[in-house]
Amino acid sequence: MTNPYLDRLAAGGTFIEFYDPHGARFGLPTYPYRFAPAGLATLRQLRQQCLRPGGQPIAAQILWRKGKRVAYLYRLDLAKPARLATPAQLAAIHRALKARRTCPPAGANSPTTSPAAPANASTAPPEEPMNSLTALRRVRWAVRLTLTLGVAASVAANILHADPNPISQTISAWPPLALLLTVELISRVPVHRRNLAAARLIATAAIAGIAAWVSYWHMAGVTARYGETGPSPYLLPISVDGLIVVASISLVELAGRIRHLETPTPAMTPAPVPAPAIGDTPAPTAQPAARTTPRKTTPAKTTSPAKKTAPAKATKAAKPKTARPTTPATVDNATTATEPVPAHLLPTARFSAVTHQQTTGRNITADELAARLSIGVDTARRLLLALDEEATTPAPTPAGVNGSPRIEAAVT
Repeated sequence: MTNPYLDRLAAGGTFIEFYDPHGARFGLPTYPYRFAPAGLATLRQLRQQCLRPGGQPIAAQILWRKGKRVAYLYRLDLAKPARLATPAQLAAIHRALKARRTCPPAGANSPTTSPAAPANASTAPPEEPMNSLTALRRVRWAVRLTLTLGVAASVAANILHADPNPISQTISAWPPLALLLTVELISRVPVHRRNLAAARLIATAAIAGIAAWVSYWHMAGVTARYGETGPSPYLLPISVDGLIVVASISLVELAGRIRHLETPTPAMTPAPVPAPAIGDTPAPTAQPAARTTPRKTTPAKTTSPAKKTAPAKATKAAKPKTARPTTPATVDNATTATEPVPAHLLPTARFSAVTHQQTTGRNITADELAARLSIGVDTARRLLLALDEEATTPAPTPAGVNGSPRIEAAVT
């Protein structure tokens, strides 16, 4: 299969490197990029048409980028319809993906697939991962050193170009130093008003322009004085000024990013759940006391009707008194117990929370904990709630002698 347009170019004397329709040079019929004949398609094109090669051999190939990239072509007339997955296969795939998203110890289902936890995750404290805030701080110091190097080269050129006296050298060295101080102020001091931010940027641009103009001609004169000829004296200052501009912009951007990460997000911080007080827990003998009252009144069958109704009234009045203090505590405890907390992640979460508190001086949020441990935000909230319960729950005290519950007197 040939291409008429490429055939005309080849007949006119044009050499086309990857045009070999008969396979004499490459072993397969070969065509340049975007010049494949009709009736041939790649694997991706077959998939888009819901087709598959169906076991047919490679019919041709496409070569481009100096022969480093290749795409094989197949005949459309020999292609077969693509096989579709059966409902049983789709159900098996769904079960496999669900098993990958399920945490074995806690049984929690995550929307994303996470790697399996190590066997000793609950006993050995993990190593502290490199968070983005620490990496950005290190990069900021590297950018700051780069900016200082560029400013030092500009200051040195200005001093060498000035007259050999301290006053002239100080005046020549001032513009680059002023630019360095301006960039440091912009990167460290935030501005919350747009008009002030615009004025600061305009002033910084003016200082940078003055420093670039002065330093450019000073450095050009110094390089010409020390042996550079041709266009070199005029190109070397551009490299120094360009380095200063790139480092200044990078430093400002890094400072804004670090400031954004250091800003706390109170809206996402989960509120600590207060532990139930010991005094609010109902006495274990409250229900037996209510049960013994009707047992004593039931044998009195020979009394008058007026006497029979009296114990019934006392029993009805005693039931709400015993049910009111027990119902809320029981519901709260049941709700807390049903929340799945991944136990194997508690040591990791505790270590990350303590390290974040020591590093930044504030409590870790659910988003930050989720980013550190590569888990979902809901799982991070449950871990924070569990840590808060551990910190706020007091040590249990014995309810009675030798661990036996204290029996309160039910007779009033």
